[in-house]
Amino acid sequence: HKHNKSIFYDRFKEIVEKMGFDKLDLKADVDQAADVVMTDKGHLDPNPIPISKEDVVKCLNDIKAGNL
Repeated sequence: HKHNKSIFYDRFKEIVEKMGFDKLDLKADVDQAADVVMTDKGHLDPNPIPISKEDVVKCLNDIKAGNL
């Protein structure tokens, strides 16, 4: 939602904060994890904004840091 500047991002963020989810722990190397994500064409292709591997790496680093 954040990458797309989705109208649902603020609501998503509010729900995640309200639910108090723990920070995700990515055990794989971010670069390798991004390679795996890039193979998921079923989720990436319908995205209204093209996604690059660099976008995925940034997103994964944000997730690791707890930055919604």
